[in-house]
Amino acid sequence: MSAEAGVLIGIAVAALAVFLVTRPLRERTLEMRADDTSLANLLAEREAAYQVLRDLDNDFQTGKLADDDYRPLRVQALARAAEIVAQIDEHEAHVATALAAVESTHAGDAQRKRAKRTSGGAVREARANAFCPRCGARHAADDAFCRKCGAALFDQMPVREDTPNRAAH
Repeated sequence: MSAEAGVLIGIAVAALAVFLVTRPLRERTLEMRADDTSLANLLAEREAAYQVLRDLDNDFQTGKLADDDYRPLRVQALARAAEIVAQIDEHEAHVATALAAVESTHAGDAQRKRAKRTSGGAVREARANAFCPRCGARHAADDAFCRKCGAALFDQMPVREDTPNRAAH
């Protein structure tokens, strides 16, 4: 194999590695753009619905619409506006939930890193046979949270193996 072929293969492998490593970042960017676009569309729809309500009220006040026509049209316009506002609220709740999940993941990672830096071999050994302070389930030495109930384990003191199950009250 020639040196040029080796260089080309190396470049191809490097390009593939860069592509695979940046994939999550690129996908997250696309999701964020889609969320921004859908929110922008919902906000535009909300403004249009509000404009319809303003126009209806104006037409009724100037006498262009009779009361029999105005009432059902206003009810329909209000229902549509309420529907759009509910969708916006749902979208914002979804975004807030996603942000909270990302933040808790980052916080959990930082706590695990701190626990690994500060814990010695004896503590890790003791934690290998430790139990959850909330439900009493056994957990591994590197677990930051209980696999059964989700309680935080990183701040707990080592517990003896013969600790009874605290879930059975």
